[in-house]
Amino acid sequence: MESDIYYSKANDFRNHFICPKSTNDTLVINGIESTVVLTHVFSLGANYIYEFHKGDTVKLDYKNGLPRVSLSNKRPVLKHDLNFEDDFKAIKRPSEPSVFRLDNKRPRSKEENLMYEKELNDYFVARDEKLDVLFHEKLLSSTIYTIHKARNKFLKINLSKANYSFGTVPESDLALDNLLPVKTYKYFLENYIIGKYKVGKVNDFDYDFKQAFDAALSDSKLSYKTKEYLLFLFLNNIANSKDKELLPVYFEKFQAFENGNELSQWIKDSYLLDLNVLKKEEKEVLLLDSMKRKTSLKEFVAKHKGKVVYVDFWASWCAPCRASFPYSLKLQQELKGNDVVFLFISTDDNFDIWMKATTKENLSESSSFYLINPKASEFIRKIKLNSIPRYMLFDKEGKLVNADASGPKEVKCKAEIVQLLNR
Repeated sequence: MESDIYYSKANDFRNHFICPKSTNDTLVINGIESTVVLTHVFSLGANYIYEFHKGDTVKLDYKNGLPRVSLSNKRPVLKHDLNFEDDFKAIKRPSEPSVFRLDNKRPRSKEENLMYEKELNDYFVARDEKLDVLFHEKLLSSTIYTIHKARNKFLKINLSKANYSFGTVPESDLALDNLLPVKTYKYFLENYIIGKYKVGKVNDFDYDFKQAFDAALSDSKLSYKTKEYLLFLFLNNIANSKDKELLPVYFEKFQAFENGNELSQWIKDSYLLDLNVLKKEEKEVLLLDSMKRKTSLKEFVAKHKGKVVYVDFWASWCAPCRASFPYSLKLQQELKGNDVVFLFISTDDNFDIWMKATTKENLSESSSFYLINPKASEFIRKIKLNSIPRYMLFDKEGKLVNADASGPKEVKCKAEIVQLLNR
């Protein structure tokens, strides 16, 4: 259950990750118009891909340690639509170069590389032949067949990208909108832009995403949807690169292409391109996480309804605040397993300084936030947050029960939390 499980809705390329809390967890996916493609990265090199329909009730179990799916709603499916990989266990995929190096403490020799290329080609040929047999015998539906045929094709290209001529890619391969939920196809599109336009590298890991963005924008062979995916991808990469100060410039290009669609709004919200406006927000206590995604105190408390929320207002420059963190961490350990969440809100003026202090103090990213609008927020004014450290307590119903709670160093702090837990 620790492996990645994610899905994309029909005609969408955004991945939504599923994070089960236990092996008996149930998750509900809302907003499905027709179908979703779900991917379970079960182990290195083993991606189990499924297509589910709106209204499906899916049980994901593990037989002999491998994922196994069943539908409770009894929708008619062909024999191998759900547990398709069962018939492919005998077709062994050769170890990728990185895995071989890890296992053998050395790279493959020239002769071993030639053997690897042959084994890899044989692997894809065997899978394609098996897919054809299952499809023609009506044991596999056309959508599942199409997904896996495409996965094989584009995975093979991706693995040989260094020697592949991306300038010869047929236009039909660049307009497969129905395959955008499939990771290997999306990676192929990225490799196409980088390979065809010889996008340069800025360091050992990153390409020049500005060049990649402009190349994708100018490419006439891409469909609207595949171009939208690539622009969205490269724009996010720009936002997280050394060129992030150019994000507003490239965002304008993206917005002009998108014509103000929801993706433009997502970028705007996620990277706070309207931060000056947000600083003036009065009705909410607005927060940023470490990735500069926006949330609010209200949303955080609502998300943890059923749990006591202990809030710690602090700043990087506040010595007493930081001196209290070891006591907070100790208290968290003592209350581990109870329905209580510790929330750390920084009043720093500088986002980067806050991030460095957060890292140094080993605060969890999931519970540590930056306060955007301390001067404008009515709530902040109402509780008279004039000095820090300052602590607050919300009960399990999300009600503020103490706007000036005890600090974690005080004995009565734990007693007050336990009292709320026992209500």
